[in-house]
Amino acid sequence: MNAADTAAKAEATDHLLKAVIALLTVRDPEFLNHLNQIFALADIHDSKISRMRPEAWAEVRREIQIVHAFVQGEDETIGAAQSEIKIAH
Repeated sequence: MNAADTAAKAEATDHLLKAVIALLTVRDPEFLNHLNQIFALADIHDSKISRMRPEAWAEVRREIQIVHAFVQGEDETIGAAQSEIKIAH
């Protein structure tokens, strides 16, 4: 697998994971809170899941905020898409 294939796979995985997390959050509004609790517990118990550089933790928090904004309709692109869908119907 070359660098371009690896980058494409990483990008696809990122988007699929965000979509799954968003779906789970729509089905269970507390899902993101539970996810944060899992990371907090892992950090307390020094689990492998919590062993990340500070920059990685910042990225995890940012990604969770992105999914939260998406699910809550706070993402401007989602609001625009929702408006288009309503107009189309």
